[in-house]
Amino acid sequence: MIAPKLCLQRILKKLFVAVLTNNLLVLAGEEVSVGGKKDMSIALGNGHVLSIHANKPIEDQRKDTKKYEAELQEISQDLEKEDIDQNIDVTHYAKNIWVIQKIKEAKGISILAHPNWVYRDGKYHLHQAFYKEMLKTSQLDGVEVFGEEKVKEHNNMTHLTALQTTNKYKYLAPFANSDAHDSDHEVGDRFTIVFVKEKSASSIIAAIKSGLTCAIFKRENYEHQFIGKDALAQYVYFLIKEYYPKHSSLKSRLAKLYFDELINGEQFERKIQIVKQRLESHSNNFWG
Repeated sequence: MIAPKLCLQRILKKLFVAVLTNNLLVLAGEEVSVGGKKDMSIALGNGHVLSIHANKPIEDQRKDTKKYEAELQEISQDLEKEDIDQNIDVTHYAKNIWVIQKIKEAKGISILAHPNWVYRDGKYHLHQAFYKEMLKTSQLDGVEVFGEEKVKEHNNMTHLTALQTTNKYKYLAPFANSDAHDSDHEVGDRFTIVFVKEKSASSIIAAIKSGLTCAIFKRENYEHQFIGKDALAQYVYFLIKEYYPKHSSLKSRLAKLYFDELINGEQFERKIQIVKQRLESHSNNFWG
């Protein structure tokens, strides 16, 4: 009989090997509720911003209340000097800018989450005047254009707004996310392809800043939807039609072999190597 602790260690070891073998790259992320925890239950016009690959948590920096309030006041005073929409309450809007600035200070990427989320009583969680102002004047790097459909986020409208501002303001990298805070989400139905020169955190960050992403919405019984620069969207369409079906099938087979090893305690090294070789051959046929 194997002790539970040893059994867990073996499972963790195998999972670790599986992650390494599949060459996964994981970047730290944090979804920041701009107005604090109260915004999760009472819509105050502030949104959520994703912090990707920052070197420190953003939420923790609000714990020094005195410093936080002083920084908000300074941002508010600067905003009052700018030519911004008169419908904007600078006191609340400053909280959004504070979050984005803190992400930048922490060397992270800031992505605006679900800007068209209809939250309570038919109202938007994020004040739409805030959203449009952030598209124009903030330091955002990306915006979520496809999000979880269960709560009717209506993120397709994001693309329309972004199109209207593209020629005047900064192009923001489009993203599609599952927003999976729990298992009751459509994981995999929305995803983002990032075009990078190499699989590294620095390369991914550079690509996002350059707008080299394509957001994809996998619609059941319909063609996929794509949002991104035209050339990238066309290329992604080609990949999804020609490359990913076989690639995904082989990856699923590989994952099943690893899982079978964990469950059955057997070795399937020969089968694993065969699948890996087929994966490599498939990739070489496309990329050389």
